[in-house]
Amino acid sequence: MKIKCKNMTHAMKANRILYDNGIHSKVEKINDDPDIHGCVYSIVFDDRHLNRALEIMCSGGVILHKKEKINYGDVCK
Repeated sequence: MKIKCKNMTHAMKANRILYDNGIHSKVEKINDDPDIHGCVYSIVFDDRHLNRALEIMCSGGVILHKKEKINYGDVCK
């Protein structure tokens, strides 16, 4: 699962808090999405952790990319 973050700082923050909560993840730079302009980073983790990871990231203050808020805005307010 790839979730786009607002910027590199938020992707690194997400990586750290997921690690602290036992979820293996990594940060990747996105270059191949034609709908997104500029520098965008995503956090990558196993699909089975989606709901828990979103809750952890959002409660930890990670801001998702505006494109992701369309899909996960109900979890991350």
